[in-house]
Amino acid sequence: MTTPRLSPALLASLAIAPLAAAQPALYSNGRQGPESPGLATGVVAGDGTPAPAGSAWSEVQRSGLFEANGVGGFAAQAAPDGSPGAIRLADDFTVASPLGWRVRAAAFFAYTPGATAAPFGPMNVRVWSGRPGDAGSQVVWESAGAITGTSVFAGLHRAFSTTVAPMTPPDATRPIWRTTVALGPADGLLLAPGTYWIDWRYEGEALAFTPPVTVVGARTVTGANAIQLRGVPGLPASWAPVIDTGKPSAAVDVAQDLPFLLLGVRACQADLNDDGELTFDDIQLFVGAYNTSDPRADLNEDGELTFDDVQLFIARYNAGC
Repeated sequence: MTTPRLSPALLASLAIAPLAAAQPALYSNGRQGPESPGLATGVVAGDGTPAPAGSAWSEVQRSGLFEANGVGGFAAQAAPDGSPGAIRLADDFTVASPLGWRVRAAAFFAYTPGATAAPFGPMNVRVWSGRPGDAGSQVVWESAGAITGTSVFAGLHRAFSTTVAPMTPPDATRPIWRTTVALGPADGLLLAPGTYWIDWRYEGEALAFTPPVTVVGARTVTGANAIQLRGVPGLPASWAPVIDTGKPSAAVDVAQDLPFLLLGVRACQADLNDDGELTFDDIQLFVGAYNTSDPRADLNEDGELTFDDVQLFIARYNAGC
């Protein structure tokens, strides 16, 4: 059977959907939009102290008049001597897009007390299907050792409660740093729809404390379920819920969520070059494959290149990303 030839111009005249824009930020576990980690509480602390110019506070929150969280951040770092005492953190996320996500990087947030320059770089990261430590859970991707991260000041300073005794005046000794690391192969980690967990630790020598997601007026967020892997001398390391026991000691224990961002694009069947956009380049790629009898153009997988494949490409292109 002779395959009728196509021209990119002809196909472009049929595929007339608006082009999809690239989406560098896919998801935030902070629940405040994909670009926000969910840590800022304002440029003025609860006691009226202004944040340093150009930044904001991330102040530990209270509930009511006499109860507040007591933890500034939760540890996740390699053991200084390389022993099994390394600490990891993990939290979940859901890929809701019906075609999945192509995740190219993740951003994590932590502070080292007193750091005046970026203290973080290499990280070790894993992505799981299922909760880490549970029977049947599997690692779907992990970094081969440490992966180099880019660490920058996030414009935030962590502060303890300034309004619940014992009150702690805020200062700028806990700047929060955003560390971004690449995930997956060069074109990103393709994740099908479903729920996943991501776990991490910082590999450098600096202490790394990750503040929990912080919402003004609340000690926790609905559905908080972060976990931490931490060993006990003489016993195997195990995962346990991340909990803030609060202050004073009679305060209620509350579960916490942890901030991270996922960067990449929503998977798109017509985005043949995987750049996150539908452009004339994708049309040219399909036409080239079709005109050279490349099986990759057999979109309905019936073993033939026919106008049915052309129609299917047009439909996928017009559906957008």
